Amino acid sequence: MAVVPPPPPPVVPPPPPAPSSPSWWRKALGVVREHFTAFLTTTLLAVLTAFSGCITENVKFGLNRADTRAAKYEALAVSLSDFVFSVEQEWEILRDNRTDLATLKTQHEEYNALITSLRKNEYVYIHWLSRYWSKGRVKEFEEVMQSVREVDSIIHSLNDQFTLIRDKKIDKVPDDRAKAAADQLDVALKTLQARTRTFLQNLQ
Repeated sequence: MAVVPPPPPPVVPPPPPAPSSPSWWRKALGVVREHFTAFLTTTLLAVLTAFSGCITENVKFGLNRADTRAAKYEALAVSLSDFVFSVEQEWEILRDNRTDLATLKTQHEEYNALITSLRKNEYVYIHWLSRYWSKGRVKEFEEVMQSVREVDSIIHSLNDQFTLIRDKKIDKVPDDRAKAAADQLDVALKTLQARTRTFLQNLQ
């Protein structure tokens, strides 16, 4: 009887290779990525916060500047308007020759107070215009002040007559002197009105 050989042993597949452990630079890259994300988020938040604060400060500055300009404009407009109105009254008084002592004690003294205030603050106004507006507005204001001086010169040309009235040596300015001054003042006043109107309109 023949001998039967035993069956071959089963083939066992080799085990899968163990995963290779990541190298040191891959570990470092993972750490860097993790920390970079946190750093980037923090940096963006800081930048946005600073940018937001900058915008807020710029808005506040713009609003404060606008408020300041509005206040300066009002002061200039009131000062010039009061003066122009007073000059208009001076012209009417000379035109009608109502240059008696009572008028000098009211209207003319009011005029003197206004011209003194305007001339005293002239360079303050120029500073405002240079800081809050432009050189063009400064030039226009200087033209207005040139007209102011022309008007004032005409009115002051009668100071000798006003002194005689105050001293009660005459009742009023002689008609020929009053008419000549009124004619000169009429021309100068119209120039002053036009320049003041243009200046204030361009200042808005």
